[in-house]
Amino acid sequence: MSFVLRHNLTAVSLDHLLMIFNEHFPGMVPVTTYLFRKAYGQYGNYEPHFYCPACENYLGRNTGELQCAICCTVTDADSCLKSGCFFPVLSLASQIQILLEQKQTSFKKDWLIADTISDIEFGEEYQKLKESGAMGEDDISLIWNSTCQVIEFEPRERKANICLPCLWFGEKKPNMLTFLKPFVDELSVLEQNGITWTDSANVEHISKVFALICSSDSVTHPLLRNTKQFNGFYGCDFCYHVGGGPYTNKCPVPKLRTEAEHFDHALAATPEKPVMGIKGPSPLMKLENFQMINGFVPEYQHSVCLGVTRQLVNMWFDSRNHEQEWYIGTKSDHIDKELITIKPSVEITRVPRSVADRKYWKASEWRSFLLFYALPLLNGVLLKKFWNHLFLFCELWATSTFSFESFNGTLLNYFHGTTHVPEQIVKKFLCWRSLKQKAEKVKADANDGVKNIIPIMTYWNCVN
Repeated sequence: MSFVLRHNLTAVSLDHLLMIFNEHFPGMVPVTTYLFRKAYGQYGNYEPHFYCPACENYLGRNTGELQCAICCTVTDADSCLKSGCFFPVLSLASQIQILLEQKQTSFKKDWLIADTISDIEFGEEYQKLKESGAMGEDDISLIWNSTCQVIEFEPRERKANICLPCLWFGEKKPNMLTFLKPFVDELSVLEQNGITWTDSANVEHISKVFALICSSDSVTHPLLRNTKQFNGFYGCDFCYHVGGGPYTNKCPVPKLRTEAEHFDHALAATPEKPVMGIKGPSPLMKLENFQMINGFVPEYQHSVCLGVTRQLVNMWFDSRNHEQEWYIGTKSDHIDKELITIKPSVEITRVPRSVADRKYWKASEWRSFLLFYALPLLNGVLLKKFWNHLFLFCELWATSTFSFESFNGTLLNYFHGTTHVPEQIVKKFLCWRSLKQKAEKVKADANDGVKNIIPIMTYWNCVN
């Protein structure tokens, strides 16, 4: 099954593979695809939640007749399933429970350096939550996007064990007020009552779960917060700059937004009459410990790699800046010669490309340029004061969306054909999760060869 998921085999491919195995090793594996999936394809639980086909208002998960409270459209569960007006919801609690029981050793953070902001747990807001007593020693927190990661895990485990709370499938972006409801409802229970799990010493723990940080791009932020987009009037997530276009320097500096003011504005606003850029309440406001201002952070992939790094490089090489002392466009041939001869390690999947092709660079290429290539390449090329300035540029890795977006790409490989696509994706995801759990038991009595193979198969499905 690891092989099937790792290589995204079709039913026909699997059937042929089983035929080959049964010719060589009769009776060792199931003969048909049906029997194979019955033996190894336990999926776990998920359920459809329905929304109105007319206005996309959330209708619930009940079967039978459904009536929209907004537009009064009457429908039923079968009609919603046939028309695709539903989205599958998975139990976040059960996914996290399995992770806590499997990965309890990952809570040890020996690699962290005291008094250094080296991860989210040393951030000011995380520390406030701990010091307030709201968050105990057994409690955990999440950094989330359309999926979730446990912050208390080590970075590699964090990225390799992504949780999927729900999945939207459609021709356009989800109605966030609808899509967020089951996610918020479950998290409201988890931050109050927690999850009960048992460690390897058979000691029972209760861990509350806090949705601490949302890491998403600036286009998704306003959909989640129910506010105007960044290029609208008062579109900034963090202050009261009037916006409406370029964010020009203001004197005095615009006042920062606060949680209390955000709630007041949201309750007073409507989509037709926004208040300070806020169109109305967001379901996220129901979460007691999630902050509508500080809970949304500038994230590394878009803000640093595709944002500031690209902006700096364009300034250095754009011929319109030829009279500026930072301009190095005349030395681009020399820089290219050095750049394209670099042979990065296997962890870097994209080889360096000419700076003349920078408008085609992907986020991962900008990341590699910033972290690995820029300083040695530009040493002696940029004036020392600008090179030193680049040296100070920080790496905000902990709030990156790289792993989230990579995982979304993986989910797109979890279906064949065009029918029942959401169910195909969810079933494969749950099958992969249950397989990892079973693999831990298998590895206990396995030889070294099998122990080495299983992580290669299972790790890819989450982070490749």
